[in-house]
Amino acid sequence: MLKVCCNNQLKFRYVLADSWFCSNENMMYIRHECGKHFLMATKSNRKVSLSVEDKEQGHSLSDMQ
Repeated sequence: MLKVCCNNQLKFRYVLADSWFCSNENMMYIRHECGKHFLMATKSNRKVSLSVEDKEQGHSLSDMQ
C-alpha cells in the first residue's frame, strides 16, 4: 500500500505504523526509497541507535534507560 501511495505521488510527510511493521527493512524503505519520515512503536526488547557512530560503539536507547 505504501509503495502504491508513493508511486501515485500522494502528498504526505509521515508514515504512522504499528509495532507489527517496525523492522529495519520497513524503516529503511520508508526513509530512503519513499523519502518520508515515520512514527513507529517498538517492542521493549529492541535496540535502537540514533546514529551510525552510536551503532558502531554498541550504544542503543535500550542501554540508556
